[in-house]
Amino acid sequence: QLFTEVYTTGVRYAAYGSPVVLPRNGTPQTCYVDIVYEAYREPDGTISGVVEVVSDVTEKVIAIQRLQESESRFRTLAEKLPMLVWMDDADGSLDYTSTTWKIYSGKEGRMNAWKYMAHPDDFETIMDKWQQHQSQQLPFRYNVRLRNKAGDYRWHESIAEPIKDSNGKLVKWVGALIDIHAQKTAQEKLQESEARFRNILEQTPEPVLVLKGEQMIVDIANQPLYRTWRTNASVLGKPLMECLPELRNQGIMEMLLDVYHNKKVIKGYD
Repeated sequence: QLFTEVYTTGVRYAAYGSPVVLPRNGTPQTCYVDIVYEAYREPDGTISGVVEVVSDVTEKVIAIQRLQESESRFRTLAEKLPMLVWMDDADGSLDYTSTTWKIYSGKEGRMNAWKYMAHPDDFETIMDKWQQHQSQQLPFRYNVRLRNKAGDYRWHESIAEPIKDSNGKLVKWVGALIDIHAQKTAQEKLQESEARFRNILEQTPEPVLVLKGEQMIVDIANQPLYRTWRTNASVLGKPLMECLPELRNQGIMEMLLDVYHNKKVIKGYD
């Protein structure tokens, strides 16, 4: 029927990825083919026959089906994750946005949500960094403040990974925005606490020295200590034995390591 229709009308017929049952290894199997019927015309334009072209595209169709199944599983999983998930095609066009974007921002559409959420002080920086990584097809990570629908900003880690095929060609970008507000604020509080601690030690009138790690790196030292050692802040970040090599072979390092490993308290008096 198709052959006759193309022959009588001259209109090309094409069907892509059509399932057909063909014998393979002695058993009937479902295969996929591209079929094209094209009218064959004589020099004067009359149709004298039909050219049939059939191409086996079974591997291609199965690969596409597997990719679609994989993406379907990904989207199902993404909807259950407590984060804002997205996926873009290789050319940057939007492919998928999880419903958590709307739940968090209260806005329809990813781009509308992004413009609403991104903190003004972070927007240009993160966009510049993202464009750099995107152009070089490199994994991306950056912390950004995002406004929720209540108007409150919360810290998120923005991550994106380039997905490439077996030939190294970019296929998609997959990314997420993960809430790290509790972690970020705890870190900030710790830094504030450490800053206050350092300030107290630096204001102490007696020499104070804080060492870190097995190398006994000078982490904190105040002015009275500098005067005692006849040095300055250049010792910060250096091993104790490098700052005071004259202490070698006096058992000082062994004593400090004993304190470090065994949590001992040693007191000395004049």
